[in-house]
Amino acid sequence: MQKSFCAIVLLSVAVVVFGCGKDPNLPELHAVTGTVTLDGKPLHNAVVIFYPTGTTRGTRAYGRTDSEGRYSLTSSKLGEGAPAGSYSVTVSHLTMPDGSPMPKDKDFDPMTMSYKENLPAQYSQRHATKLTATVPEGGGEVDFELNARGK
Repeated sequence: MQKSFCAIVLLSVAVVVFGCGKDPNLPELHAVTGTVTLDGKPLHNAVVIFYPTGTTRGTRAYGRTDSEGRYSLTSSKLGEGAPAGSYSVTVSHLTMPDGSPMPKDKDFDPMTMSYKENLPAQYSQRHATKLTATVPEGGGEVDFELNARGK
């Protein structure tokens, strides 16, 4: 009797801890990767943000480019990838006023420290961006070829 009671308790704990499956109210995420170039060269340490538009469900997705300009999206509070649909996109490349890289430590506060945006508003500002993307079912690659003049 005691062994079966323990088994039921352990099974109940496992269901609570691990859940019974995926939440049907959350959108399905699809892997999205890509490359950002500026004037034909990989753009290192840029932040790429996808903002859902139209009927796209979910929250924004973001990624940071590596030394080869490659990024991979993560959706805020949902996990790796982005829901299928249409997006408005920003690419921001911030540096310190002297051109040195932005600090990555927890002491950096962009609200109180000076920084410089190196890309035109039509790439870097949400209200002015001309960049768009579509995330297909199953995911895919979305590349952005930018130029310093914003054309």
